[in-house]
Amino acid sequence: VLEMQAVAMACFHNQLLHSAASQKALSYLKDKRKLSAATIEEWQLGYALDSWDALSQYLKGKNFTHQEILQSGLVVPKERSQDYYDRFRDRVMFPIEDYHGNIVGFTGRTLKEDEGAKYINTPQTAVYNKSEVIFGLYKAKAAIKDEDQVVIVEGNMDVIASSGAKIKNVVAVSGTALTVEQIRILKRLTNDFIFAFDADQAGIRA
Repeated sequence: VLEMQAVAMACFHNQLLHSAASQKALSYLKDKRKLSAATIEEWQLGYALDSWDALSQYLKGKNFTHQEILQSGLVVPKERSQDYYDRFRDRVMFPIEDYHGNIVGFTGRTLKEDEGAKYINTPQTAVYNKSEVIFGLYKAKAAIKDEDQVVIVEGNMDVIASSGAKIKNVVAVSGTALTVEQIRILKRLTNDFIFAFDADQAGIRA
């Protein structure tokens, strides 16, 4: 499953940089979010094509089995058959690393204004446990140790933008729900937590 996540990341990243269909995604990252090409490369940001089976067909071409693809979290099983369709479609893709730098899942941000869910994440899999994963931690570990402080934000993009501004001790949790396990992991590095959640109702409640 880990190997497949890495293959999917490379596929998404290549599509962002080289697919004719990715111009809206590139414009979102470069023009709206003001990310440099170097930052996009560092975080291996990607683009999922607006297709029901582009990724799954690509993975089959890489000799992953039907069952392996089904268990990856990258596809959604169909209700009345053994088949599946791609989970992420027409979305900017953010790879999620575990504590050791392995790609374990993705967050996908929609590019469609009328899409119900702005962000969707990989579901629970053999390698992705939402309650333990902290976005950006692998890249931020050294800075957190050096500064003896961690800044916790809500969104993946907040982490990436901070990193681009040379603020490296920033990580994100999914929304505002910081779990006991995530706190335990962060406490290995520092006891000084700064929370910088959004100034909306969810952030205020947190």
